[in-house]
This record gives sequence, structure tokens and C-alpha cells, in this order.
Amino acid sequence: FGRARLDFGKVGLVELWLGDAEEPSSGAGFKPDGASHLWSHSFYLGMILSNLQNLLEQEKDVPWQPFRDFFADKASKELRVLDVGCGVGAAAIAAALAGHNVTAVDLDLQALSLVSRNARHHGVRDRISLLQWDMVKSVPASLLVRRPFDVAYVEVTSVIVQADQQAVNGQEISKMLTKVLANLLEIKASVYMFGGVYTQMHDEPNKYTNYLLESLDEFAQKVATASGAGLLRPCGPDGQDQCPRKSPHMSPPHWMELMDPSPPVRHAIV
Repeated sequence: FGRARLDFGKVGLVELWLGDAEEPSSGAGFKPDGASHLWSHSFYLGMILSNLQNLLEQEKDVPWQPFRDFFADKASKELRVLDVGCGVGAAAIAAALAGHNVTAVDLDLQALSLVSRNARHHGVRDRISLLQWDMVKSVPASLLVRRPFDVAYVEVTSVIVQADQQAVNGQEISKMLTKVLANLLEIKASVYMFGGVYTQMHDEPNKYTNYLLESLDEFAQKVATASGAGLLRPCGPDGQDQCPRKSPHMSPPHWMELMDPSPPVRHAIV
């Protein structure tokens, strides 16, 4: 509740107002209301997008090749970033401070109001566009006109957790995720990123992350089949070999500790 101060490395300390009260710079008291918490993945996403060059150097010790393959030639470029489920704007503001162009999306109007306030406080309001959208519903025209994006991060775990807590069965959760993924494909991003978590006792995805991984894999196969591309793709030096089409990749266990000085870190990026 109240205010949070997060150290995003290269772009410095980011102060976030979490309650509907006075500006962060006022130093006055407040009554927390609305979007009054932070998702851990907002911090990690912000760290990734605002420290790409440093992260590529550090991750040589804990390599995650899909990450390197995509970001190696983009570390010094201005990226078009979509942050779906942006909350109070931790990742969006860190990315904007690093020079990226950000579209921040959330279902909660209170959260979007806080993103606007926090972005103004850090002087990056002109780099962040705000849109309201429920990711399980059709994509609004106001978002479609902003495509394509270089990076789309989607906080879909919150949807999975809420459905599971409401005792929605696995089949219905899968259908819901298929709808979300179909919407995201319509948005057109070069890479889609999601939050994941490893179990505490074993370096395996937890049940919510498994829902996501299974849905991503099934959806990718459906898209490949529907497009006539099949489940194999040309590969090899001469393109004559056949390899499986790309499945979702999850960052290795402990990879996120590159951004957090307090291991163990169970969070991951898919």
C-alpha cells in the first residue's frame, strides 16, 4: 500500500504511487485505494526492457538462447512495447525511461489512472499510451491501430489464478487461454512474453505455468495446421532438414536471479 520505490538499474529508482491520493512528489499522507499492489513480474519485465545490454552480458553465465537470439540485435534500439495487465505501470515506466515506446493496457481504470500519474511524475507520460481492455474479449480497434509491436508482455497468470480459485475446470481454463492467445495473435508482435513460476522444492513449472505452457503449445500447433504449414519447418544449413515448429520457451531455473540480488528467485519468463 502507499508508495513503492523500485531500483531498475540503468534507469535508476522508480517511485510508484499505489493509492488514489496526492502526487508522489508531495510527500503527504494518503489513503490507499484501487490498484494498491505490484505484481513481481512487472519488476522483472521492467528490468529486462530497461537493462537489455547489461542483461545480455550477464546472461552468458546462465544462457537462455531464445532470449539472446531475439534481443541480441535490439539491445540499443527503441522498441515498441505492449504491456497487457500493466497494473500501476512499473514495467511500462521503466521501459519508457529506457527510451522505448510503450502501450500500457489494463482492465482496471483505476490502475490506468495511476499509470498516468506515475508516468507524469517521471516525465515519460508522452512515451506511454493508455488503453482499457479485457484480454478475454475482442481486441478493440484502438489497440489494433497501434500494431505491430516488437515485444508484447501479457500478465495472463492473473487470469489463470482467478479462474482456478473460482474452481473453473482445466478444460474451461484452456478454452479461455485459447481465446486470449487468438486475440494476441491478432495484435501482431514479434515476440510474446508471459510470466511463469518454478515450484519452490523442484525446478519445475508450477501448475499455473503448466496451464500456460500446454495452452501455448496446443495453440501453436493449431495455428500451424490451420495455416497449412504443418508441424515441421525447414531448418539446417541448407534448409533441407525438417525440424519441429517452435514451442514455447521458459527461462531456465534461476535465470531471473541475474536481475535480483536476493536468490532464490522462482519467477520466470515464458
